[in-house]
Parts: sequence; structure tokens; C-alpha cells
Amino acid sequence: MFKGMIGRQNTIQALQVLLIVLAFVTLGAWIATDASPALIWLFRITAPLAALATAWWLFTISRQPERFPDLLAQTVGNKYFEKDGLCFAPALERASDGQTCLLAIYFQNRNAGHASATIALAPTGWLGTRALPMVSVRAAIECPGGAFGAILMPYAIPAKYQGANVLFIVAADTKYHAGRGELLRLRAGLPVTSIPDMSVARQFFKRLFGGITSASTPATVTMRMPRGVRADLADLPPATRAGEQNILWTPDLATGGFPVLPTRRAA
Repeated sequence: MFKGMIGRQNTIQALQVLLIVLAFVTLGAWIATDASPALIWLFRITAPLAALATAWWLFTISRQPERFPDLLAQTVGNKYFEKDGLCFAPALERASDGQTCLLAIYFQNRNAGHASATIALAPTGWLGTRALPMVSVRAAIECPGGAFGAILMPYAIPAKYQGANVLFIVAADTKYHAGRGELLRLRAGLPVTSIPDMSVARQFFKRLFGGITSASTPATVTMRMPRGVRADLADLPPATRAGEQNILWTPDLATGGFPVLPTRRAA
């Protein structure tokens, strides 16, 4: 089963390259003047037809269903991030006491290898030009191959920002100490920058001295801050403030087993 998925991914990549090549061949055939007319018209006719056939093949393969469920999309919607095979998305929830905001980071590993990742979220002002007086977060995650899980951390929100939409810069770093292993899911998330490159200042200087193409725009997410929650976590035990990670589902590689997810109340 997994060899088939790897083969499908490789086929998709090969078809994408072939489609680009055929597009250039088609363009060259229509602007060429030095070759024989018969050869030119042969390429003018066959190259577009081959491109259409390749595009249809690519569309058909890409529309094939995944072997394992997209639990991240089922939990947080279709927009989520990725760093080197680990997909993730932040969300705000409310703890059972009704007064504590929880920053939840849901994650799912696309590969069979065990992933060790650090995810960073930095609240920032308009257009990312200044930091806000809110806590930046770095969450360490350990995710088995193909697994889906979440880490929940109490998050203090100053009264001034409760009820407001806050922009967060998102970055991450992922390592597979024993290798990525086989690809288990095809769908990728929106790419994010590495944590050392997430600062606005570093992005500015990379663009200034390295050229506009040398730096990508940092990924961001906007979240609405809940009202009526703690503005300070000082009275919580240190262990509680550190947060808790849970693996909610791991794939049954033999049968493709289906998960049962817990439900939580949104913030």
C-alpha cells in the first residue's frame, strides 16, 4: 500500500515536470522558423495534445482519495500549515473552568518516520511591524509516523486584547532523526519559514541585502481572542502552564483503522 502511495507521489511530480517541458516545446514550436515546416507542424500539433493528455492524467491522479483521513482538516478546517512533513494549525479553546484560554496546536505527520518539531507563534501588530505585549509561544512536539495529536497550553490574554483579532507570525522546525520514512499522506499544508527566520527584522534585511527572491513572506494566522478569560497565569501551577501533548490517533498501518476524536468547546 505505501509503495503505491510513494509511486503516486513520484508520478505526480514527474507529470508536473513533463507538463512544463511540453509547454516550452509547444511555445518553441510556434515561434520556430529554422526547421522544416513539416517538423514544425508536427510539434505544433502533437505537443499540445500531449500536454492536454498529461494534464488530464495529473488531474485524475491528484483527485484520487487519500489512504488515511485528513484529521487536521476535519478538526480545524482546510487551511493549515506545514514544515517538512509535519502539518499543524493553531486554535483557541476554553478550558473546563470557563476562565482559562487554551492555545491548542493540532498536528498530523505526513510521513512514517517519527517527527520532532518546534512550532513558534509570535503575536504582532499591523502588517507585522511591531510586537504586541502578549506572550510568544514555542511548543515542542513529538509525533509518531502518520499520527494526529494536539498540544494544549494555557494562554494569558491581556484585557485590552480580549475580543480583538490578533495576527500571529507562524514558524516551525521539523527533524526526522531516524529518517522521514514512507509518505503516508499526499496533501501538504501551507509552508512556513524556519524559526530563526521568522522575525520581521531578519526578513527585511534578507530582502534588502539578498534580493527579493531570497526570502519568503512569513506565514501568518489571525485569531479572535476570547473574552472573559485570564489575563495572567501566575496562579496556575507550573506544570499546568507548561501545557500537555496528547496523541489522539495513530494509523493502523495494517488495516487503515478509523479514529475516534474527542470533542472540545471552542473559546
